[in-house]
Amino acid sequence: MTQSLLLISYFSPCRGHAGGLRLLDLYGEIRRILPQIRLELLTCEHPGVDWGYGDLDSIFDRIHRVLPEQFGTGLLDTLPGTSGSFDLVDLQYHQSGAQIGACRRRWPEATIIFSPMESMIRSVLKRTGQGNIISRQYLKAAWPALQEAWYLRKSDRVVFVSRPDMDAVQFMRGKKPFYCIPTCVSDQEFPKKEYLQASLERRVVVFVAYFGSRTNQEALEWYCGFVHPRLRSEFPDYVLRVVGRGLDTSLVRSCTGDGIEFLGPVDDIADVLRESDMGIAPAIMGAGVRGKIHQYAVVGLPCVASALASEGLDYVSGESILIAEKDTDFIEHCRTLLSDGNVRRKMGSLAKEVCARHYSWHVMKTSISTVYELDP
Repeated sequence: MTQSLLLISYFSPCRGHAGGLRLLDLYGEIRRILPQIRLELLTCEHPGVDWGYGDLDSIFDRIHRVLPEQFGTGLLDTLPGTSGSFDLVDLQYHQSGAQIGACRRRWPEATIIFSPMESMIRSVLKRTGQGNIISRQYLKAAWPALQEAWYLRKSDRVVFVSRPDMDAVQFMRGKKPFYCIPTCVSDQEFPKKEYLQASLERRVVVFVAYFGSRTNQEALEWYCGFVHPRLRSEFPDYVLRVVGRGLDTSLVRSCTGDGIEFLGPVDDIADVLRESDMGIAPAIMGAGVRGKIHQYAVVGLPCVASALASEGLDYVSGESILIAEKDTDFIEHCRTLLSDGNVRRKMGSLAKEVCARHYSWHVMKTSISTVYELDP
């Protein structure tokens, strides 16, 4: 049984971005499963990204913060604060994989977990399959993919955020344990209560994301340039609301248009969703933490998603979600939901059922206990 666990995370557990919120929830669940465990956190400070540290002090017994420029291969050699021994060390985010060698030297008896958060190998394989092997994006992703392959070999076990990520690197598995712990709905953002959708005078579509991510920037630009004008011409009362941090001036300028409202960061995401008719997840590249579809579903909001954004999730197209295989499908699916309130309500209700059944942190208790060896 794990008595002590060190989380090394390039980005801090916090509410400021999806990965941080995932870690806040995951380690909150670890603390609930095994209250007596000793938990320590070593993380970088990213003032422009992180905010909302929530209950960090109640989750972790000790917190060590460093600057990003200190997060190099010599970090653990110069950090006296983590002098105790650990049964398990959890390396979250690709950047943390560089610490595997130092962890081996400092805690030779510890089990090392590597959690890439988003597989760089999968990204390269997808671009290879599309024939984009001489593109700038391919070359930029090739080196991190090689690094990831090395981290997969050197760690004791690997935890993925999505099953497609895990399946993409099965050829590297060997006898090493691979696990998938998907992102679930956060109790911090959505306390256990019922949400009733408001009656609106306009058809409101919401896109919730962290727009500091290039994946989400490209998705927003694509939707605003390709989908939004066509929907607006057919539904003059339709409005797109863009919600989340990272909306810089250049992105807003490139996406500005009639019927587009930029709300930016909000105090209560549930209230914004309650006043919407449908959500969108139009990812056209990358993978990410994959939580926005659950955010829509937990309040009974139907969603139109790209095939990439919904890959590996348990929602069923045509029942609890509408999945667009092609660009034109995305427009047609949005038309379907904007045209019929009964379809929206039925699909939203089914999505809520799927979310409750598969994507709550309590449901993940057994998987978390297995990965982190938590036997109360």
